[in-house]
Amino acid sequence: ASWGTCESARFGFRHSAMGLGAVERCLESFFEKIGKVVGTHPIKTLIGSVLFTIVCGGGFAFLTTETRPEKQWVPAGSLALDHDAYVKATWPGNARFNFF
Repeated sequence: ASWGTCESARFGFRHSAMGLGAVERCLESFFEKIGKVVGTHPIKTLIGSVLFTIVCGGGFAFLTTETRPEKQWVPAGSLALDHDAYVKATWPGNARFNFF
């Protein structure tokens, strides 16, 4: 099966009077080939899909979360980060709240 070529598919029905364009023929041919492969090898396709999902999902093991807005939205090395570090060092945030 040649996946890269756009050969006209052989259908048992007539197309509309306007016919199909080259893009439509190419897409129909491509998806027809995919359908034939999936239809003739359903178990292999299912196993391949599950393995592909597991391999792609393996990246979640390396995922780290960042909750500090200055690290998420401010470019590294910017003047705003220097100012933020100065303010935090000069006036530490040990605020106390009394609600009574």
